[in-house]
Amino acid sequence: MLKVKKVKDSEKGTTLLEIAIVMVCVGIIGAILVPNVMDSIRSLRLNSAAYKLVTDIRYARELALSNHATYVVEVSTANNNYQLFKMVAGVKTAITNPYGGGSMIVDFDTRPEFSGVTITTVTRGEFRFDSFGKPLDAFGTALTYPASIVLHNGNLDKSVSVWEETGYTQISNDSCIYTGKSGSVYTTAC
Repeated sequence: MLKVKKVKDSEKGTTLLEIAIVMVCVGIIGAILVPNVMDSIRSLRLNSAAYKLVTDIRYARELALSNHATYVVEVSTANNNYQLFKMVAGVKTAITNPYGGGSMIVDFDTRPEFSGVTITTVTRGEFRFDSFGKPLDAFGTALTYPASIVLHNGNLDKSVSVWEETGYTQISNDSCIYTGKSGSVYTTAC
């Protein structure tokens, strides 16, 4: 004769319905969280790229002041990069990266920490700092309006501005209207 063993409540297993409910809940939570995580990653990469750009522009200005020479920041939307140079007898000479050597080229397409970041707008493809740290255009004339570089990733933008009088460099999320010395109106980071 067959013996039937009575199963206690504590020994019961999980039903297929319970597993399906848990899977649906996990799917819903994942669908909500994944886009937020991706936006956070894009924002982190964009912020990192903007801070790197600002740091390098400030570094070029500090080199100009400390070495009593002219330093150049060259920004390319076509190549999605920027590079720092020293002007020697009217010729741009690549400067050495103080962290690990090599030239001071930052290419957003090849650096994984800046993945997806693009340079979308540049008001000045090249600007310089003279030996007093004053920003100049590519021809050596004092800037009459700020140099502005816009970085983009996903649906996010950051503007980096170099102010014409002082060379002060800052990051902004927005664009503002700026009136230059000549009375001309420019849109730039604020």
